[in-house]
Amino acid sequence: MLQLVSSSDLALDAKRQHRINANSFQQNAILSYRGWQYVCFYSNKDDRVSGGPLLVNISRRRPDGPSPSWETLTFRDYEQTVDDGHNTISIGICAGDGTIHVSFDHHCDRLRFRVSIEGVANQPDAFSWTPALFGPTLHHLPSSTCPESLFREVTYPRFLSVENDLLLAYRVGITHSRAGAGSELLFKYTSTTHEYTYLGQFLTGQENSPYTNGIDYAHGRIHVSGTYRHFIEYEGVHDPNSTRHKANAGPNGPENNYNLFYAYSDDMGETFLNSEGQVLASLRQGESIYPDANGLIVFDIPMNSGIMNQEAQAVDRKGGFHVLNREREVWIHYYRRSTGQWSRCALPGPRPTNTGARGAVVASLDTDTLFFALPGNRDDTLTIVGAQLDGEAPTYQILWTDNGFSGEPHLDVYQRDGRQMLSIFTRTEPADNTDRKVVVMDFAIS
Repeated sequence: MLQLVSSSDLALDAKRQHRINANSFQQNAILSYRGWQYVCFYSNKDDRVSGGPLLVNISRRRPDGPSPSWETLTFRDYEQTVDDGHNTISIGICAGDGTIHVSFDHHCDRLRFRVSIEGVANQPDAFSWTPALFGPTLHHLPSSTCPESLFREVTYPRFLSVENDLLLAYRVGITHSRAGAGSELLFKYTSTTHEYTYLGQFLTGQENSPYTNGIDYAHGRIHVSGTYRHFIEYEGVHDPNSTRHKANAGPNGPENNYNLFYAYSDDMGETFLNSEGQVLASLRQGESIYPDANGLIVFDIPMNSGIMNQEAQAVDRKGGFHVLNREREVWIHYYRRSTGQWSRCALPGPRPTNTGARGAVVASLDTDTLFFALPGNRDDTLTIVGAQLDGEAPTYQILWTDNGFSGEPHLDVYQRDGRQMLSIFTRTEPADNTDRKVVVMDFAIS
């Protein structure tokens, strides 16, 4: 069961046409590390101005500390001005040196990246939470070997902690990042050298684009899944001055999504295998995973079936892998047991639309339980569905539902006062037409 125990208003939501806070592809929008919790979001430079500049914020708190309220630092030396829902913020933490990494404001743009001084995440009590902890906005990664050309066309940065180091993945394009025709690059930050190295282009599109549901690490294994989007030619695609590839809609929209793919790596991203354990690509040898790779596709799903790009994935405590997505306006739980067998089940609760807000999934820390956060799509509800994994097939139960929400939720599980907690980062949708807010809700798990 779940019990809502607190809710925190972080800021007024960005006054924009396109949602830029609480989008599914932020990795991470919220995360816990060493008893502290971190969240990133944009705020209005002036709350009175609609469509005005936005500022990057990172908040932190110690949920079980003597003062569990949020502290927020705001970078006032950078203003986000483009009304584009792709241009979100993602953060990552490197355990080995305690640095916090943040990347922000991209849709086929040159890299925007900041990194903190060492030790900030490992000894948070020793540092006042101010922007002075971070270096300036960079357009390259700290590296002595990565060529600048790799940083010109960035979209969807995702950070992943792996042991003492940190991975960074993002999409780049073919022909100035055509939406629907891109590939994924992978970098590794090493805590002992404090530099990034380029591992390779691990997913390559061929007149299509791989859109990942995420990239996760657990039990010594990296997991990645996603869908492909067929590329449709459009006017201006070969014009280097065209910006139509930055559109928030068509002609390369979700209706062209198809299939569910899966790959994993047991050597920190240097080699990727399919679900049967066969090698798909060795990045060390300059190889990449192509859409027709043997065993890459785990479910054949045709275009116009309603599957969304960049929905959600998670790894459970026993090594099982889980994907949340949708087909024909039904939420679907796709899962791979640790034995390698794949299955899929329909979830109870609200029915999604083909292009409505995306959901989230997270695994319990110490039980065989999953939590799915499902936006209403057809209304402003938010529903949490629990899945028990200790039987032959999962069993599902609606644990909580309420209205007044409009974001794509992000989930985080952590310990507070000796009990397991679930946090949801999202944004509100007030019934009285007052300003939306960026919020974190905390639930006790029993």
